[in-house]
Amino acid sequence: MHDPVVFQIGQLRTATLLLLHPPFAASAEHDTFLTDPLLRFRRVGMYAYSATYGTVQDAQKLSHMVRMRHSQIKGIEPITRRPYQSNSEYELALTHVIQASSYLAIYETVHGRLTEAQRDQYYQEQKIPSAMLGVNPAHVPSSHKEAEEFLSLARKRFAVGSRGRELLAYYDNRPYEPGTAFGDLPFIRRKLTLLASRALVDMAIATLDESDKLILSINRRPKLRWKWAVRGSLKLTSWFMRSKRGQKLWEFYLQKRAFNIYREAMRLEDQPGKSSREANYVVPNANLVFHQLPDLKRNWPGDVEHYALGREVEGNIQLTNQPTKKLRNPRKSLQEVIAS
Repeated sequence: MHDPVVFQIGQLRTATLLLLHPPFAASAEHDTFLTDPLLRFRRVGMYAYSATYGTVQDAQKLSHMVRMRHSQIKGIEPITRRPYQSNSEYELALTHVIQASSYLAIYETVHGRLTEAQRDQYYQEQKIPSAMLGVNPAHVPSSHKEAEEFLSLARKRFAVGSRGRELLAYYDNRPYEPGTAFGDLPFIRRKLTLLASRALVDMAIATLDESDKLILSINRRPKLRWKWAVRGSLKLTSWFMRSKRGQKLWEFYLQKRAFNIYREAMRLEDQPGKSSREANYVVPNANLVFHQLPDLKRNWPGDVEHYALGREVEGNIQLTNQPTKKLRNPRKSLQEVIAS
C-alpha cells in the first residue's frame, strides 16, 4: 500500500470484479460512484490507509463507520428476487478476497512477483482489517494458493445481470448522462476526463484473469491502443505518484488526515532496523479483533463451492473456529494484546 497506484488501480479492479456478482451490481444504487466518484474514493481511501497504517484506535473508528454504512445497504436482487444485504457471510468473504487479490495483482504487475512466503503472509495480514469489519477469518484464505482456489470456485457463479451490464457500459463507450459527475463537465474537459478514466480502467482490466475479461465483454480497444502501452502506463503512473509532484496530488485525493497517516508510516518505515523488524514480525491472530455483526445474514454453507446465489443457511452456524476477544484498550497495539 506504500505505492498509491496499488490502491488507485487496485480499487478500480475490485469494483470491476464485484459487478460480476449480481447482488453487488444490484447494490450499486446505494453507491456514489457515478454521482460523486471523488467522495467515494476518499471514503475508501480514508478507511484503507487508517486500517493499514493508523493506530488500532484509528482502525476501530473507521471500521465502525464502514460497518454502519454496510448495515444500510440492502434491497431485492433482480435475478433471484431474494433480498440481499452487504452484511452477508459469503458477500463479505468474497469482497475480502477480490480486494486483497486485486491489490496484490497491481503490486506484482508494477514491482515484480513476491515469493510464495510473502504472498501467504500478505493474505494472513489482510484478515485483520477485514475481521474488524465482520469478515469471519475462518471463511477467507490464509495463503495465495487458497485465494486462487477461492476465486476459481467463485468465478463459476459470476454473471452479468442487467444492472451490471448497465454499469459496465460506462467502462466501454457509453456517454455519461447529465446528473453524473462526468456528464455535467464542459465538453472538452469531459472528453479529456473520459479518456483518462477509461485509460485507468484499461490498466485494471489488463491484470484480470482471461475468463473474467470474457464475462465482462468490454470489446473496445484500449485507449492507449496496445497492451504493452497499457502496462507501461501503469508503471509510469506508479513512478509519478511516488514522485514529489505525485505525492502532492495524492494528498489532494486522500485529504490531509489520511495522507498524514500514510506519510508518517513511510517515515517510520525508513527508520534504521527495518530488516530486523521484518525478521521478527509475527502476523497477529485476526480472531482477536473479529467483530460479530448483529444483523449478519448467514449464507455461508461451509465453503465456496456449495454457495448458492441468494441462499439463506438455516440453523446455528459456528462463526469462527477460535474464540474471539475484544480489545479492552484500543491504544494497545495488536502485538501487545496478543502478548497479554
